[in-house]
Amino acid sequence: MYDAINDRRTRPAHAAMDGYIAPHDDPIWNTWYPLNGYRCRCSVIALSERQAHARGYAGHPAPNVKPG
Repeated sequence: MYDAINDRRTRPAHAAMDGYIAPHDDPIWNTWYPLNGYRCRCSVIALSERQAHARGYAGHPAPNVKPG
């Protein structure tokens, strides 16, 4: 799961990705794995399948957000 800091310094694209869940081998992580640019403070949190489903994961499509 993508995790942004969500304060006044968080870039809009990073805030849009906050909470996004995808399998570890999903191609989205080739583009969106932190650090995503200068002074990016985002991280990725590993979730079990059960935890992901508890957070509403149901196989979401890749977001239409570019890193920056």
